[in-house]
Amino acid sequence: DVSSSMNGAPIRAATEATARFLKRLDPRDEVALMVFNDGIRLVSDFAPAAGGAEGLSQRVLQLVSGGGTNLHGAVCAATEAMAKARKSASGEGRLNGIVLLSDGADTAGAISETRMLQTCLPGSAEADGTKILAIAFGDGADREALNRIAHQTGGAVFAADPGTIDQTYLRIS
Repeated sequence: DVSSSMNGAPIRAATEATARFLKRLDPRDEVALMVFNDGIRLVSDFAPAAGGAEGLSQRVLQLVSGGGTNLHGAVCAATEAMAKARKSASGEGRLNGIVLLSDGADTAGAISETRMLQTCLPGSAEADGTKILAIAFGDGADREALNRIAHQTGGAVFAADPGTIDQTYLRIS
């Protein structure tokens, strides 16, 4: 979430912690980065962490905040990207997850929460195998909505703020 509500200390804390998280990934992990505000942008498509985590970390540190929060659209875009990646990936036993960090509620999306839950997310964790691990960042985060998103995928919600975001990423990893 790079919306304007993340301006200042929150975006700095989130990007710095995300950069450290990316550097800690196992070299065999594959990672992609998508950011959202009013719009949704794929910063980096799926690639092995071994070759790209350092560069991706640097790109994360350059993110700036602005605009509204298209949370529902971002969830749909991320699950669609993950589904495409899973079709082309080989090997059973992979853990597939989407880490969703947001400090607010959907304010700019064209997709309602109901539509997102019904059309973008699997009906159960077994249906897709991709769990959403949501980080409710700060006091303004819509924890109830993030909980509904995570619950539908068999994932989890973590509460974090600028002082605890590193520990939250450690729990996720």
